[in-house]
Amino acid sequence: MRVLVVDDDRNIRLMLKECLEQEDYSIDEAETGEQALEKLASAKEPYGAVLLDMKMPGMGGIEALKRMKQMDPALQVIMITAYGTVETAVEAMKLGAVDYLRKPFSAKDVRSLVKQVTSREALSTEAVERRVRSTEATRFEKISAIKSLLVNGNTDT
Repeated sequence: MRVLVVDDDRNIRLMLKECLEQEDYSIDEAETGEQALEKLASAKEPYGAVLLDMKMPGMGGIEALKRMKQMDPALQVIMITAYGTVETAVEAMKLGAVDYLRKPFSAKDVRSLVKQVTSREALSTEAVERRVRSTEATRFEKISAIKSLLVNGNTDT
């Protein structure tokens, strides 16, 4: 599964990359919100999660989050900050972030949170796919029943 790490601090990006690669995630990096949006726009396959720093030069994390969610409303974004307050966490969650990670954090915390978020996304995707298959099956049954009525005049369906 692919994860995009967005942070202006090279050392944070490196730590997150090494930490998540140990769990077999494929990591892409961006130094700015603008670079992150370019990577999302040009991605050949979707990201399972994005780790997005709140405070960056240029486009900040909140603005990047808004634009990411416009591009892909289902994108799983985890906000990262050293300046975390309840207000900023609430704002990020209202804008579509799925969770919040406060610096300093441990590698174990990062791996655990990313695993939880990507598992939720997988379960959510599976549930939607099951619902679609179920709806398609129900439509097929209705069409078959109507066809049977038209062909046989049978009203027992």
